[in-house]
Amino acid sequence: MLHIYEIESDQQHWEVWKDNPGMPWQDYLQYILWSQNELDLYIDICERNGVDFVIHTLEEYDEYHVALPSV
Repeated sequence: MLHIYEIESDQQHWEVWKDNPGMPWQDYLQYILWSQNELDLYIDICERNGVDFVIHTLEEYDEYHVALPSV
């Protein structure tokens, strides 16, 4: 599963992390998206590749979970 975290620090950006199935406590950083346009393009690419996703908000930060299709 991919996780997209909205980071609101000095410069707002989004980090895309991927689960490690063998070690679920250890995620890997895949991408840093520096603008809303980059985020929109990334989500469009995911949708074109058949990836379904669910967007939800946690209390302390926004977290978007992207479920990958089974291979």
